[in-house]
Amino acid sequence: MPCSPGHIQRENPGCGGAEGDRKIAESQQPLYAYLRAQPCAGTYAFQVPADSRHGRESREAWMAVRFVPVTLQRRHSDEPPSLRLYAVEAREIQPPPGQMPIHWRLLTTHPIRSLEAALEVRHWRIEMLFAILKQHGLDLEATQLASVAAIKRLCMLSLGAAVRI
Repeated sequence: MPCSPGHIQRENPGCGGAEGDRKIAESQQPLYAYLRAQPCAGTYAFQVPADSRHGRESREAWMAVRFVPVTLQRRHSDEPPSLRLYAVEAREIQPPPGQMPIHWRLLTTHPIRSLEAALEVRHWRIEMLFAILKQHGLDLEATQLASVAAIKRLCMLSLGAAVRI
């Protein structure tokens, strides 16, 4: 059932920053498709700040939230064959014309059994990651690099370091 702004569907009893689209161990189904197929647990709104670099105006974004426990296949033979995690997705419902929808995915070991738990872990993890990447850690905003390619490489290297902190 699709979520719409203002509509909150409570957790479905059947439901309990991922590195690429992994496979679900039991079904071999891609994680992203499996997560997208889950029922909407609810919606929330937040204020998106304007960003002149990307031609984005300030707006209120409505997000549909889905979550599900998953067992993912490991990629390397020297690791245990699978890993039990919780997958959370928040996707903007109706972005303005010409704007890319806001879309977050998160894998966590924290049990996610309700919309409230999904929102709490999403908020805390993302805020901590951005704090590390920005002024309270790696200070990416102070880079003097000019080329887009160089900034992208710096961001990818920094992201790899930030998730380990």
